[in-house]
Amino acid sequence: MELAQNKVIDGIVAHAREALLQPGDPVPQIGIILGTGWDVLPITVKREIKLSEIPGFPAPASRVADHARVLCYGIVAGIPVFALRGRYHMYEAPYDPRDPVHPVMLQTEIMIQCGVRDLVVTSAVGSLDPKIEPGTLVIADGFLSLFDPRLPMDMFESLEDVLCPKYISLRQSTCVPCVPGLPVTVGGHAMVQGP
Repeated sequence: MELAQNKVIDGIVAHAREALLQPGDPVPQIGIILGTGWDVLPITVKREIKLSEIPGFPAPASRVADHARVLCYGIVAGIPVFALRGRYHMYEAPYDPRDPVHPVMLQTEIMIQCGVRDLVVTSAVGSLDPKIEPGTLVIADGFLSLFDPRLPMDMFESLEDVLCPKYISLRQSTCVPCVPGLPVTVGGHAMVQGP
């Protein structure tokens, strides 16, 4: 089954790469998953494809309103990026071990196999700290899981292992030029199952 799964994934990735990258394009090493409200990121879109238009990309069991589910190739602050506008969530596509490909993992796998080495994930969340007002960018420096997600293929990856100290330390100088006036701070991220 693993060989068949790899062939399916390879075909999906190849189609996305062909739709997004043209000869001579710099291959993005940064991928951005844009959560709700992150349409304000000034990305110059060069090309895009809806996930639903990629042959073989599985459709989730349900849909979230206002999620475009579009993978873009573009430029942010002079840097080539892949950006996913409107991702699939775990609660939309429950894991089934009989499925060869899971949309939640596949949307990120496409970017990784197309060259992405650093992934920035955004989301619209609330705060338990009253000093952090709505509209503030909070860069996660730790995670707390308040639920037990059933991860595909019995995988577990400590989210503490995926944090990049380099990006956390760059927070103010990097974020402000992209979205002027955006308040930025650092804090922990408590994960709860939505919606």
